[in-house]
This record gives sequence, structure tokens and C-alpha cells, in this order.
Amino acid sequence: MQTNLSLLIWVAVAAFTLFNLFKALLLYRKIKTSESWPQTAGTITSADINFSTSEDGKRYWADFVYSYSVGGTVYFGEFKLENWALGSGKGTAEEHVAEHPIGSTLVVRYNLEKPQETFTEFDRVITPRLAGSVAVCIFVTIFLWQSYGK
Repeated sequence: MQTNLSLLIWVAVAAFTLFNLFKALLLYRKIKTSESWPQTAGTITSADINFSTSEDGKRYWADFVYSYSVGGTVYFGEFKLENWALGSGKGTAEEHVAEHPIGSTLVVRYNLEKPQETFTEFDRVITPRLAGSVAVCIFVTIFLWQSYGK
């Protein structure tokens, strides 16, 4: 019975890790693809602090909207900078907003065929969740190997 539960836990952790690795692969592909895209200057037009509440406390993040122009047409994009520590204050989100105030500029790479498809320096962030899920998967694998693999 305990072996089945351990296997189920390992499968769930592995599935979560594979999902995050897939997301990281998609991000890597977009980084590589966007390197050949033209770039233009964008301007941050909105910066807001938001939060969600769970049993562990509040999690804060900063939402940004930026505008950029391609061929005389104005487009808008968005990105999010998160504070991953649950239960912490909103200080990190406030720091993000202070570092990137409304009116500040950023480099926007855009797909020439679909100018609304963009990539900015802020899209490069791979969340700590990915690193954490890989570490947990390795730990669970070692634990199960030590407990049941002998």
C-alpha cells in the first residue's frame, strides 16, 4: 500500500516537473526565435500591484502594460514581475514598480509578421517554481530509491 502511495506521489511530482520543463523549453524557443526579430522602444503605460490570497498568506506581484509602435500602429503588451515568497509583504512588488515607473522605456522585440507578438527582457524570467520542482523531483526520486529500491 505504501509503495503505491509513494509511486503516486513520485508520478505527481514528475508530471509537475515535466510540465514546468515543457514551459521552460517553450520559453527557450521563444528567446532563440526572438533574437532575430526587429526591436523598437516601448514605454510603460501602467504599473499596478496585485495579490492573491491562499491559506499560506498573500502573494504579491506587479503587473505592467507597455506600448510600442510598429509602422505607425500602436500596440500594447504586458508582463508580470512576481514576488514568489508566500506570506511576505508587498515590498518586492513595490520595488519592481519603483524600478520600472510609468513612462520608463524598455526594448521590445516584435515578430515582423505579427507585430502584436513581442518579447522583452522581462519575458526571460524562468520562475523559481521550475527550479524548485526539479529539485523536489530529484529529492523524491532519491528518497524512493533509498526507501524501496533496495
